[in-house]
Amino acid sequence: MFSDVARLFATPTRIKVLKFFALQPDERFFARVVATIVGGGKEKVQKEILALTRMGILSSRAGREGTTYQWHKNHSLAHAARTFIEDTTLPSDKMIADQFKKLYGVQAVVIAGHLVGEERSSAEMLIVAKRVNDPRIAAAVKKIEMLTVVPIRYAVMEPKEFIERKEAFDRLIRDVLDFNHRVVLGHV
Repeated sequence: MFSDVARLFATPTRIKVLKFFALQPDERFFARVVATIVGGGKEKVQKEILALTRMGILSSRAGREGTTYQWHKNHSLAHAARTFIEDTTLPSDKMIADQFKKLYGVQAVVIAGHLVGEERSSAEMLIVAKRVNDPRIAAAVKKIEMLTVVPIRYAVMEPKEFIERKEAFDRLIRDVLDFNHRVVLGHV
């Protein structure tokens, strides 16, 4: 058992690949897609995916377009590994807020979804900003994505639009605010 755990967490890249799949257990991915999110090069990521597949924590399926991989939920270590990874590798609220503090016009940042251990959210991040098309907002989200190793769904709204949608009980706003969430910057 100890050797299985040691092999499971053998390298930093393997841990990132584990996290990527563990937080999206119902999805299937090509290795090239995983490599673009996880970073570290396609060959290195492919090597780790194959090692995890041999261990049985990932399953593979060959298709016309290539092989896809998925989290094997029934593996004896799947639940424990997912819980450990979720609890130990999420960026702190301060780390997330720091990415936006330097940006002019960002008034609030709300995190939800897998960033707070909630699977039911429509988005992981809701950003209220004066300039919704500021490319630095997308760059900040990309940095957080690199920290979390999971694609982040996010929405950016102007303050007036946010208030109107909140008062109208907009589904996106409700999906974020009605479930587990945290305000990491500003207030809503």
